[in-house]
Amino acid sequence: MKTKGIEIIQDMWEKKIFILISLVISIFAASYSTRFDNVYWKFTILIFLISVFSISFIGKKIELICFSIIMAFGSFFVIFSPVFDTLDEPAHYARAEHIAEGNFFLHNEDETLAFSEDYEYLTELMGYNGINRLNPKKNFFHTNLFKVKHNPEKKIETKIKATRTYGSLVYLPGALGLWIGKIISNGNLGVMFYLGRFLNLLMYALMAYFAIKMSGKWKLIIGFLSIQHLPIYISASFSQDAFFYGLSLLIAGKLIQIFDKEEPIDYVDVIQMTILTGLMTFTKLPYIMLIGLMLFIPIKRYKTKNVYYSNFIGILLVILTGVVWLKYYSGMVATDLPKSVDQPAQIDFILNNPKAFFQSLMEGVMSTTLKFKQYFTFGWSYHYSELAYLSYLPILGAILFMYPVKLKQKINGWFKFALVGVSLAIIVMTNIILYLTFTGVGEPVISGVQGRYFYGLFVLLPFILNIPEKFFMNLQTDGTLESFNEKKFERVVLFIAIIFLVWMSAMRIGAYY
Repeated sequence: MKTKGIEIIQDMWEKKIFILISLVISIFAASYSTRFDNVYWKFTILIFLISVFSISFIGKKIELICFSIIMAFGSFFVIFSPVFDTLDEPAHYARAEHIAEGNFFLHNEDETLAFSEDYEYLTELMGYNGINRLNPKKNFFHTNLFKVKHNPEKKIETKIKATRTYGSLVYLPGALGLWIGKIISNGNLGVMFYLGRFLNLLMYALMAYFAIKMSGKWKLIIGFLSIQHLPIYISASFSQDAFFYGLSLLIAGKLIQIFDKEEPIDYVDVIQMTILTGLMTFTKLPYIMLIGLMLFIPIKRYKTKNVYYSNFIGILLVILTGVVWLKYYSGMVATDLPKSVDQPAQIDFILNNPKAFFQSLMEGVMSTTLKFKQYFTFGWSYHYSELAYLSYLPILGAILFMYPVKLKQKINGWFKFALVGVSLAIIVMTNIILYLTFTGVGEPVISGVQGRYFYGLFVLLPFILNIPEKFFMNLQTDGTLESFNEKKFERVVLFIAIIFLVWMSAMRIGAYY
């Protein structure tokens, strides 16, 4: 035990520069977040300690490091992100509560949409009504949910239909947290609420862990992408996006695994990709198109031609799943939309005004890249750190473009071309869906498209952008850079990710506390 303690001290001493920088950034960020008006020292110390805890894992397996970082900073967000201030959390909480009470399926009949009046209490407490959602929210200390008892009385809430496009599967962690919390605390609303958030975060952390583990030589890239502020912050709520982010990482990890193994692609690989992309049906439907990428991997990489052709069966199954699900949720009449939204009328407008529709669609697609800023925002009021955004872009670019570790199998041009095409198709389809279902009839700007919807494409960028051979002349035959210290590079990259999380954590404190 004594030897172990000495080893820990020695390890932390070797990381003293990282710890010192983290301390400086914690203090500066806490001051900057309040425009140097005040420093909340208790929070500053807490954020610093979380960063030290995360730094202590640097040097271990990348999947373990990232899991620890997600859980450490995510737990901070679980507690200190105000109730219902995470994007769309009110609707997601309502769905989780509905499931926790034994209603696994969502139906169109209003009488089936009754669940605990806890939802009404929380919306009134936070002043949320679907419109007044941009005002600063009450923070953790103002709400004090641990003094509130769960209300078993039920009330019909038709707004829950806002989640009709998502399967109940993606809400199970949050629902399980509410259910377990009610049992172990005898109905303490605080325990229920925060345990639901925590289990949702844990789901994302576990999915990220396994995605990184299967990512071979690109573990660091997927690990870095998994510990960004947005997916951790959103996952530390009741949002179903936690499942989407984790699933996106798993798909990216599986594709990397396929390109980073000597063995040919077999039926197991095809089945796994079919399942992963099929699950996208229940979270972000357009992403089922990713299954088509398997057709653009050279047939010679497959164990047999029959294995390659089995992709068509997988594609058919995924499409059928998507069609059945679309038919199921399309039968539900939404009650949470502005009166100007009318899908049949919007279709008539498109048919009668194709030029206007096409112009709106193109503007929506072209503005997608600008929505990347949302990765450095939080809350309905979109608190935004421009400094973090501008600092992050060159770092991300350097990692994606120049990371000098190539996969065992060459990423062929047709696969890259297909990935660009599928990505564009997903962006277009997302804009079309929101034009039909969320935008007022004839309005020139498509409403509801958010940057967080494209995280699933973001994590696939390495397949297109990783071109170290264009930057380094002395790459070795195995794709690595001569004299490249991979371990040292890994330590620096992961530390940079931690610093960005320190910064965004401090921004939240300045905004809410």
